[in-house]
Amino acid sequence: MQLTTSYKFKILPTREQELFLEDYFSRFAKAVNFVARKIPAIEKDQQEIYEFIKEGLKGKCSYCSKSYQSCNNHKPEGKDRRDRNKICKKCKQNSLLNRKKKGKKELICQKCWNKKFSIRKILYATRGRKRGTYGDIKDATKLPGTEYALAFKRGADTIKSHKKQVKFVENQIFFKKRKLQEWKEVSKNKNLIFSELQERYKKNSLISRTLEKLRAEFKNKKTISARYVLPRQPNQKVNRFKHIIYKDNPSKGKSEVRIIREIQALEKTIEKLNKRLKEAKIKFDGKIVDLQNTAVKSINGNYIELSVDGKKENFPIALSNIKSKKGKEWLLKILKQIQKSKPVYPLLLKKNGKFYLSYPVKQEIKEPRIESNTHIMGIDRGVNQLAVTAIIDKPNGKPHDIKFYSGKELMSEKIKYQLIRKKFTGTKSVNKRRTKFGEKVLRISDYLLHNVSRQIVNETRRFVPVVIAMENLKITQGEKKPKTGKAVVEKKIRFKLSNFTYGKLQKLIEYKALQAGIPVRFVKPEYTSQECSICHKAGNRDRGFFRCTNPNCGHKMNADLNASINIANSLYKAL
Repeated sequence: MQLTTSYKFKILPTREQELFLEDYFSRFAKAVNFVARKIPAIEKDQQEIYEFIKEGLKGKCSYCSKSYQSCNNHKPEGKDRRDRNKICKKCKQNSLLNRKKKGKKELICQKCWNKKFSIRKILYATRGRKRGTYGDIKDATKLPGTEYALAFKRGADTIKSHKKQVKFVENQIFFKKRKLQEWKEVSKNKNLIFSELQERYKKNSLISRTLEKLRAEFKNKKTISARYVLPRQPNQKVNRFKHIIYKDNPSKGKSEVRIIREIQALEKTIEKLNKRLKEAKIKFDGKIVDLQNTAVKSINGNYIELSVDGKKENFPIALSNIKSKKGKEWLLKILKQIQKSKPVYPLLLKKNGKFYLSYPVKQEIKEPRIESNTHIMGIDRGVNQLAVTAIIDKPNGKPHDIKFYSGKELMSEKIKYQLIRKKFTGTKSVNKRRTKFGEKVLRISDYLLHNVSRQIVNETRRFVPVVIAMENLKITQGEKKPKTGKAVVEKKIRFKLSNFTYGKLQKLIEYKALQAGIPVRFVKPEYTSQECSICHKAGNRDRGFFRCTNPNCGHKMNADLNASINIANSLYKAL
């Protein structure tokens, strides 16, 4: 198993080197955007031509109609890459076969594929190839020949990333619309037809099973009321409702007023997501430059020698300013790792006018295995408590070695600098000063999160064999929360949530655990904070404290600790 760790070195270029880097970043971005604009058009045209290829001529190339045979280990005569179009010794064919297949038959030869369909060769005319109808990447900008390949790679990655973002937003719109439909059905107390419900949720196996149970419960009735009324709790003034298909879920439901606000909030969210989808464009921002795996010639404590734009340059780096003994030891350790590692594609980065080299290092590690007698450490991440950990030795076992990692220091620093940043608005120079406070908060945040993740991993080492269990949290951007009478309190909570990076702490724990040989697994986050860790019934969470509403249990506990135990138990069930 390979674990890739990237180390970032700050470059301190001279004025001349800075102008050179700015120019190269600009040219690389032009090349990437040219490729990213052209690829979708070429793929669209090729899609129509593929229909012809799929027909295929028996034993012949679909374009040049020359006969060929399929043979295993098809290799051309010659050792060099330039010899790839020579005759194959085995099947006597004068080019390699392409992997485009219908069943087990190749339908087009490599020469025809390169001539008609290779995007790189269509957009990059060289070695006697004529300039295509889509234009030539050399018209967009001038780069060294070997570095055009990196622009093609980054362009393809840009398109892939754009498609991924679009798909994510489309999925969010789909689920928000379905949720909106459900709440509208509850609000109107609509009669639902079972066959229509089964068609709507046919891809959701969990809800499909629930519908089968409901059909049996209601004695095969054709329709069912969408509104399910929850039993009233002590001191509850109004009824709470939820959709009938979620009646067995341990959620509290919503009052009629709250349902109306939820519908309004969902409509706003869908509108915002649709706008985001409409405005989404394929565009590379030009803050990254891909380098060849041989571009970094050497790294020492003072300089990095890079081969960029066909030139070799020595760039001073900020590591030469390290004075502490611990810092110098860390630097020497990293430099040794880099020298031993395999060459990987590094990156040049630009952020706020400063330049960095991101150098990935691949490490070979043994894949951690889960043993039968393993312990499980459940980790709940939060706002006031960055993390709460608890270890259990068996399903529903007694938790021990409970640790609380406070997030008050991080939150107070973020609030402090957030308030200062608000005062710096207006002119361009003022905005520059404002960004410095954001960078300072980021440095403080990184320092604290690294420390907490390191402490957690060091703690787990005491209980090997052990597995770390965390929630697979995904927070949707653009989500609107319905306002209530406690608007001020909710505003503070939203501010805290917006300033906390769940994903960053998760990644830090994950990669440090893998380095230590400790497996990490993720569980579904639903109801981990609302379920009692003793009796597994629904309870109330209020101001960081959990109270079980089951009269036979009545368990009370810190809410984050309760959640961490539930996370560990969830993983035991999954295992």
